[in-house]
Amino acid sequence: MSLPSCLFEDRFVINTVDSGKFDRIGRIRGRSVGFDADLILDINNELFPVREKESLYIGLSSQVSANPNDIVWDNSGPQTLMDQYDYVMYGKIYRVEEKQSDRRSLYASFGGLLMSLTADKNLVGDFSLDMRLYCLVRRSEDII
Repeated sequence: MSLPSCLFEDRFVINTVDSGKFDRIGRIRGRSVGFDADLILDINNELFPVREKESLYIGLSSQVSANPNDIVWDNSGPQTLMDQYDYVMYGKIYRVEEKQSDRRSLYASFGGLLMSLTADKNLVGDFSLDMRLYCLVRRSEDII
């Protein structure tokens, strides 16, 4: 079986990193290179430090295993989508907002770490309220 693909994935250039409010947590703000999307994402900057002007690939997926019935992660098992990324969070969409006629914002919580993604409706139209999802992040070699 092949691995699932991301419902949304793009490369983001990080504009700001705000680490002032909480210990070990950084709020990154970035702009996508390909899809004209805006991202605000809280990350554990002890586990995954991020710098301004750094480029990250960020993907959102509803599953990471080739078997949709797998609900427990097992590092010794077959390869998953997580193996292709450096930092992974699991959470839930708690709000969906229509911004303009052609844009939509998704708000998700990953155990208290928050995400806001605003993009074209056609790109984020498959996401819905209370949907469980993985946020997958990997570094890009590009630094702007």
